[in-house]
Amino acid sequence: MLMRRFFTLLCFLLVMSSLWAYDVKVGELYYNFTSDSTVELTHEVYMSPTNYAGLTEVVVPSEVMCDGKSYAVTMLSNMAFMYASSLKSVDISEGVSGIGAFAFAGCASLTSINFPKSINSVGVDAFANVPWYDNQPDGVVYVNDYLYKYKGTMPANTTIKVKDGVTSIGAAAFAGCSSLVGIELPNSLLYIQYQAFAGCSSLTEVLIPENVEWLDEDAFAFCSSLTSVVIPKRTLYINPGAFRSCSSLDSIVVKEGNPVYDSREHCNAIIETTTNRLLVGCKTTVIPENVTGIAYVAFYGCTGLSTIVIPKGVTQIEDGAFYGCTGLTSMVCHAENPPHVEAHTFDVEIYKGTLSVPCTALDAYKADAYWGQFAGIQCFETDNTDLKESVVLGVRVNAGSVECDVPYVIYDMSGRDVTAYNGNLQGVYVVRTAKGVTKVVM
Repeated sequence: MLMRRFFTLLCFLLVMSSLWAYDVKVGELYYNFTSDSTVELTHEVYMSPTNYAGLTEVVVPSEVMCDGKSYAVTMLSNMAFMYASSLKSVDISEGVSGIGAFAFAGCASLTSINFPKSINSVGVDAFANVPWYDNQPDGVVYVNDYLYKYKGTMPANTTIKVKDGVTSIGAAAFAGCSSLVGIELPNSLLYIQYQAFAGCSSLTEVLIPENVEWLDEDAFAFCSSLTSVVIPKRTLYINPGAFRSCSSLDSIVVKEGNPVYDSREHCNAIIETTTNRLLVGCKTTVIPENVTGIAYVAFYGCTGLSTIVIPKGVTQIEDGAFYGCTGLTSMVCHAENPPHVEAHTFDVEIYKGTLSVPCTALDAYKADAYWGQFAGIQCFETDNTDLKESVVLGVRVNAGSVECDVPYVIYDMSGRDVTAYNGNLQGVYVVRTAKGVTKVVM
């Protein structure tokens, strides 16, 4: 009993004296409690050359004992062994499932790592400046079924087939690989992590496998040649920035039956079904009438977007939603109350364009701190359909026919070209011109 009290006191003193670094020390290693039954192995000294100084060999256990209670070791935390320059060998026990970002970064002597089959997650740059990684052959480096990173200089016009069984493409795995022109992903894939393909500027298309559940932030950001994307039925999480600055993107489709997202009315966008929030748009997006919000960075860097129509039900346009849309010269907002926007919803280039709003709300838009910065604010009568449509791209509806000063194509809501039937159409249609797209009612 005395020894048990002593160990409890020791654990308490360690928590009090080193709260910023770790909760408990067991043997030579340090841990933080992550639940009442689990811990993660963490650093001794945060981002310091003295972190685990002198330690040459480590066996990461599957469990540790503290005050007579067993705790499962689930992962190595971010920067756990960072700068442990004497460390030569690491043996990770079965049951440990994750390795955090920069976990071994700067371990200049580490040449041997034994990974158990249970490892299924590896953080960004976990092995940066580590001999073990440097000794791997150039090309794709895997840790079990986790694609960690592409190593070396990628040859021009490279196409890669990811091996069967891989469940995750790691953070920044192919980031900046401008020579990547094609990627074949396996059906086993579940997760595409942060910046996995960011900056793959030569990648023109990606077939996202049906089982993919997760598209993280900037997963395909700055893929400037990517032209189309199809979201599978089983994808349950898409970060709004997943396709940030994909300036060539002109086709976005969410497969029917997805329980979280949709691309209703062939809108060329990703919409959260339950909230009616537009998550990701592109240069050909037509925002459906029932959309109520536009997400953070939804159109960020969409340089090919020249005009956009905001439906009357939109109440909020989040920060960065249209930032970097340098070609956007005309915006039509049907909302009779100016939607809430942030300081960087638009940038200075957009403010040089024209904003068209309902005449009943003209004064409110002009008085708004951000909407009021548009160089030209004009208005239309809300009950005059012809005038409203003439504001957008020069498209007009006259006596049941579409009229336009430039070539155009009319599509019905199923995507069929019905231009030949102009003058004999009734209902809602999409009109596409070289400048953009708009919706008309005939």
